[in-house]
Amino acid sequence: MVQLWRRALLVAGVSAIILVSLWLWISWQVTKQAQLQRMRQGVVLIAGHSENFLNSIASHMDGLADDLVKAEALNSPDVARGLLEKFKAKHPDLVGATMILPDGRIFSSTELRAGVKPPNVLDNPEWREDFYATLKASGLTVNRTQVSYLVKKRIIPFRYPVRDQGGNVGFVLQTSILLNEQQHLWRRLGLIGGAALGLMREDGYLISRMEDTQAKSPSYQQRILESALYKGTRENADAGVYGGSLADGEHAGGGERRYGAYQRAEHYPLYAFISFPESTFVTLWWRSVRIPLYLIFG
Repeated sequence: MVQLWRRALLVAGVSAIILVSLWLWISWQVTKQAQLQRMRQGVVLIAGHSENFLNSIASHMDGLADDLVKAEALNSPDVARGLLEKFKAKHPDLVGATMILPDGRIFSSTELRAGVKPPNVLDNPEWREDFYATLKASGLTVNRTQVSYLVKKRIIPFRYPVRDQGGNVGFVLQTSILLNEQQHLWRRLGLIGGAALGLMREDGYLISRMEDTQAKSPSYQQRILESALYKGTRENADAGVYGGSLADGEHAGGGERRYGAYQRAEHYPLYAFISFPESTFVTLWWRSVRIPLYLIFG
C-alpha cells in the first residue's frame, strides 16, 4: 500500500513537472510572438518614416536639377556654385550639394575650399560601384555609408542622375546627411534597453544601424550576407522576422542571439529593421510567469 502511494505521488510529481514545463514553454512562445508582432508594427512606421524622408530629398533634388538645367549651369561653375549654395542654405540639415560629371570629376560643390583640388569619385573603389549604379538609375539612389571626401565625417550620400532629352546623364547631383544626424531622429523614439534600429540596402550593405548599448561601430564596408536579417529578406522579400547570434551585423550585440523584424520600403531598395537581444524577451517572459510560479511552488 505504501509503495502504491509512493508510485502515485511520483507519477503526480512527474506529471506536475511536465505540465509546468509545458506551460512555461507555451508562455515563452506567447511572449515571443507578442513581442515580434509589436516589432512588426513598429518597423512599418520606421520604414514609412524613411520613405517619406527620402521622398522629400528626391523632391528637393529634382527642383535643384531643374534650376541648374534652366541656368545652363554646366557652362559656368560660378553659376552652378551659386545655385548649390542656395540649396544648402535652404536645407541646413543636409551636407551641402555637389555636381559630379559622368566621368567622376566634381564640377562644383558647396564643400570645396579654395586651393583644394577636387577629387574624382571614381578614384575611390568604395564610391565607384555606387556611382556607376547611379548612372544607370532613374531617380534618387541611396549610396553606401562612407567617410566624406570633403567634410571628413561619416555620411549617408544621396545621388540623383540628371539626364538630357536624349536620356544621357549630363551630371549627377549629390547631397548627404551626417550619419549621426540621421540616427538622432531615431533617438527621439526613446528606445528601451538593447534595442537596435537600422536600414539595410537590399544588396546586404548596412546604411545605418543604431543600438543604445553599441560599443563598436558596425561595418559599413562589408555586406552582411551571413546575417539572419539578410537571409530573412531572401526568403520573404517584403517583410518578416529573423533571429540568430549574427542577427543584423557582424558586431551587433556582442554575439548574443537577437530577434528582429524588417519591412521593405515601398519605392527604394531598402529594408528598415528593429531588433532586441534575447535577454529582453526573457525578461518580459519572466515577468509574466514569476508570480504564478511563486504561487505554485510557494
